[in-house]
Amino acid sequence: AAIDAAPSLSNDVLVTILPVHAQRIYGGTKRFELRKTVPRTVPRRVFLYESGTECGITGHIVVDRVIAGSPSDIWAATKELGTTQASFDKYFAGRTLAYAYQIATSVRYTHWIDRAAISHLEPGFRVPQNFLYLQNLPRLHAALKDVALSEAMATIRGPVTLKPFAHSSAQRFRQAVAKHIATSYLETGSSYADNLVAIAQTGLDAEGFLTERKMIYEVTVKSRPAGFVVFTLKRGGAVKTGPLILGETYRNRGIGGDLRQQFHAAFLKCGYRKVFATVPANNVPAVQYLLTAGYRLEAHLARQYHPDHDELVLGHMLTDTIGPGPEFIRPIMPCEDFTEVTKPSAEVCGFLKEEFSAVVCSVSDEWAEKQVSMACSSQPSFKPRRIFVGRGMGLVLLAVCLMKRGGSVKVILLSRTGHQPSMTDFLEFVKRTLTASASVRRIYTVVPAYDVDVIESFRVFGCVPEGILNRPYNSNSAMLVMGKLL
Repeated sequence: AAIDAAPSLSNDVLVTILPVHAQRIYGGTKRFELRKTVPRTVPRRVFLYESGTECGITGHIVVDRVIAGSPSDIWAATKELGTTQASFDKYFAGRTLAYAYQIATSVRYTHWIDRAAISHLEPGFRVPQNFLYLQNLPRLHAALKDVALSEAMATIRGPVTLKPFAHSSAQRFRQAVAKHIATSYLETGSSYADNLVAIAQTGLDAEGFLTERKMIYEVTVKSRPAGFVVFTLKRGGAVKTGPLILGETYRNRGIGGDLRQQFHAAFLKCGYRKVFATVPANNVPAVQYLLTAGYRLEAHLARQYHPDHDELVLGHMLTDTIGPGPEFIRPIMPCEDFTEVTKPSAEVCGFLKEEFSAVVCSVSDEWAEKQVSMACSSQPSFKPRRIFVGRGMGLVLLAVCLMKRGGSVKVILLSRTGHQPSMTDFLEFVKRTLTASASVRRIYTVVPAYDVDVIESFRVFGCVPEGILNRPYNSNSAMLVMGKLL
């Protein structure tokens, strides 16, 4: 039987493997990696530490699912796609339970990380007998995420390729953004391009909420510069693509479609589940191009980034893996004490981390502390956020408000109560406070499609459905988009 939980990129692990088995995985003849034990949280990506004369991390596998059962059941499901019968029987001798990672794909690194480099990153590193959660080795984990991505992107071959962004290309990128992007969005002039360049050069978006990383790549055709593409790596395993800007000479030649298929394959090899893009609703050629590339319309956002046109969200799933959806059973607890958070506290950070992980995607204590700290900061921010709480019998409501370009505010409502009047009153309080100190044209939200309590509170507040995003933040739940123009 497959283990219920869907694999997640939040749960990278490192395992030890014999070179003979690693070679079969990279060669494509070994489709199941057999294990006596597996992590409680199912990893989407498993890094392989090869033992033997030359020790090191030589690549990774992407996991479709984990299956469990008696050794006889697992042999029947895997057979020679795992190992030989003799090796299988020896490995599981005396065991009553066996596991197997079903491998979706694998990447063998051309520049792998040897034992000395690992020890430099993580002094005291010990080779795992079974597996290691890489979250416990943050420096090594960060290095491995970079290597995994660069090695996956390096698999793109052909006349149309992607080249890592270089500082010498910054001015051409700024000009391309000003010419092709700024006219369709508010607040996306030269400062927007400068911000993207600064983020790409560091690799990190210090003010990102669900963003882990932004990258700019230069598109080349037969080694000649042809344009640029921006990738935004999201928590939960999705990638936002765009803007993709091609020079006039390279348009309407199928280059964009070919390139998109190639980076789809590269992101799948890195373990990502989904790619998506947002485009102005009046940009018909861009919409047609994405539909032709296999994307599907998921949401129609009213006046999202500009008061004169709507925005469309189009998504494309890289994998069909689906896990069990969350349950929403809440006690009816009224509350009337609504305030904005102005000082960080362990209570607020703990609430945000626990509820956000349960509803949206897995996050760390450090992530929650960073969000609360940024909301309480008096320093100006490019993408400010504000946090509000509601108290009754303790802390029961929390809203994270993300101030977007062009006057939109994204409100993430986290609730431990099903009391509808309190939730609606809380949203009204949030709106009044926001509009008293900022120019806000629109409020919108994303809510798990089965969370009837929060959906009803936004409906009474005046938001209307604008679409359903297909599992944007995790493998378990679609998200309903709801919006309201002020």
